[in-house]
Amino acid sequence: MSDSEKACRHIHNEKISLEVLVNLLGSEPELQHRGIVILANISGYPDLAKWLIDSQLMEPVNILTFSENPAIQKAAKACYENLQTRLSEGT
Repeated sequence: MSDSEKACRHIHNEKISLEVLVNLLGSEPELQHRGIVILANISGYPDLAKWLIDSQLMEPVNILTFSENPAIQKAAKACYENLQTRLSEGT
């Protein structure tokens, strides 16, 4: 469901969403995976990627690119690459 643009925008509009996402990234592996997949989906939209960048979520995402869990690592790399692309585009 988090790959839906409508769902991604709803997450962005919720006041506590950033705190929830940060908490997911610091949780057990299953929750980390859920959180990073949500962030990877959100990072696919330029304006929402800017929100993630401005919220300083690149560092936790980058840390997860070194996860021992292949699914977390894959999603984190996709998210980080999206954010890097948005940064280089000046989004």
